[in-house]
Amino acid sequence: MIEVKNISVAFNNEPVLHDINITIPEQERTVIAGRSGSGKSVLMKTIEGIIRPVSGTVIIDGSDIFALRSSQMNSLRSKMSLLFQGSALFDSMNIFQNIAFPLIEQTNFPKEKIIELVEEKLSLVGLEGVLSKMPNELSGGMKKRAALARAIINDPKYIFYDEPTTGLDPQISDDIISLILDLQSRLNHTAVIITHELECIRRVANNIVILQDGRVEYNNTHANFLNSKDPCCVQFQ
Repeated sequence: MIEVKNISVAFNNEPVLHDINITIPEQERTVIAGRSGSGKSVLMKTIEGIIRPVSGTVIIDGSDIFALRSSQMNSLRSKMSLLFQGSALFDSMNIFQNIAFPLIEQTNFPKEKIIELVEEKLSLVGLEGVLSKMPNELSGGMKKRAALARAIINDPKYIFYDEPTTGLDPQISDDIISLILDLQSRLNHTAVIITHELECIRRVANNIVILQDGRVEYNNTHANFLNSKDPCCVQFQ
């Protein structure tokens, strides 16, 4: 479980997040929504330990992440994975090398085992026969699937999705949403989805946190969100 406690973040003494308190339940899909500039990405990076807050902390699986030693934090981060907004595939590597990269860096698996795992994950995301292709040979939707295969290659407990459908056409966006739902159902990971897109919010969320000007304006279940007349909810319904 992830607990965000009294988190405030500032850059150059300019407040960005104000006293954020949320709990992200295990094995559910929590959407963090908000307009551009609301603080969504800053909150995500703070939860991941990339940004250090000026006050407050983040508790993951009972550990205060900002009190951990470097080796302990690396161990915790091995439970996490991120699907980048732009997929962030390495242009100089083929698809096999991209997806295998975390295994090569973090394990001592033999090549045969790595190939087996890469092919297994590609099959899970519905992308096969592309191991030798370069990223520039794939469509936008295929790149997103390859990036998702890399995100699940280490069987993480927590996956962060950074604007997973932004910039995709409606059909590909719909396919990626379906894939996120299917993978979370199969793999039982905890999913944290950063988005401002209405269809993604509508279909993916079990729980919804809405940020506005760096503050939590709404934090409740999707069912309650759909029935809410709060103006901050109405804009996303």
